[in-house]
Amino acid sequence: LHDALPIWMFEHPLDLIHSRICSGLAIRDWPRYLGECYKALKPGGWVEAQEFSVSIGCEDDSLPPNSMIKKWHEEANRTFTAAGCDLRFEGEILKSQMIDAGFVNCVVLEYRWPMGPWHEEKRLRDAGAFAMMSMLADMEAISLASMTRYGGWQMDELKVFLKSVKKEWRMKSIKAYWPLYVVYGQMAEEKSREE
Repeated sequence: LHDALPIWMFEHPLDLIHSRICSGLAIRDWPRYLGECYKALKPGGWVEAQEFSVSIGCEDDSLPPNSMIKKWHEEANRTFTAAGCDLRFEGEILKSQMIDAGFVNCVVLEYRWPMGPWHEEKRLRDAGAFAMMSMLADMEAISLASMTRYGGWQMDELKVFLKSVKKEWRMKSIKAYWPLYVVYGQMAEEKSREE
């Protein structure tokens, strides 16, 4: 789906509705989305969201004092928010919204997604290497429209800025990560009579 907010129409109720990395883009209104999920699920069915927040964390003090990676995150959030896409995400807020929508047994699991191949555990090191490779390849495409249209950046200065961000991102000593959340909840086994 490119837009999860129009009214949904399914012939049969669903057992599971799963979304991943949709916050701020395909899903901009979580309460509305969760309302549609609630209507589309069968009693006992589950909704799950796997989302990361475009907010930087660091395992230690390895980010430089004037980190270009941190500045990029601030600019991305500022300009995407101006465009109507908030890329910051909090698992506890979504859990509360699930409860408000009528879901039960709601859980938040929080992880750290490495931004580079720094982690000791191979699985997370590989995930970090993939994240870094993806960001280095796609950073200009991710940044171009929002930062020039909503941030006032000129193309020449943006290219210089992104070059410095990429240079820092390649530093193996930086132990930065994105918060990653898995949030899920269940439709009660019996829907209430008001529905």
